[in-house]
Amino acid sequence: MKRIIFIFAILAIASILPAQAQESPYLDFQNREIKALSSGDIESLLEGKGMGFALAAELNGLPGPKHVLDMSSDLGLTAEQLQRTRSIYDAMLDSAVATGKLVVEKERELDTLFANGDATVDSVRYLSAEIGKLNGQLRAGHLSAHIEMIHVLSHDQRLKYQALRGYTGGATHDHSRAH
Repeated sequence: MKRIIFIFAILAIASILPAQAQESPYLDFQNREIKALSSGDIESLLEGKGMGFALAAELNGLPGPKHVLDMSSDLGLTAEQLQRTRSIYDAMLDSAVATGKLVVEKERELDTLFANGDATVDSVRYLSAEIGKLNGQLRAGHLSAHIEMIHVLSHDQRLKYQALRGYTGGATHDHSRAH
């Protein structure tokens, strides 16, 4: 009986104590320039970095031009292959930098709407759609560069690329008919 009274006393005391505030996983985000983007995200977008946009291609056996350039000696690229790879990479990078800049601008605009209390359902829908479209363009640009590389490297070079990147047992499909 004493135990039951003791347990009820503890429960009664616990129920009148103030609840401990839960710490949000977003606390560190409050001081970000743009709340939805880390400084690393902003930097990557402005520099045209891949940010995982081309993983569907990379992990299915289609090499990326930046990595091919980094491994050009190991892959035994000819002068023509090197020139074509640089051309693909430069075009992709120029497009990614320009589009990444627009993503950052639109994210900043969205953040500012909320910070100023001016966000409406329509403005949020519009900006969210714009940001989504731009992210889609970024991804398509990175993926397209991987597809273009199929026509630059030989089958053996693509296999060597896979091995150098550490992809063992991964996809080694014949992508020579891809467009």
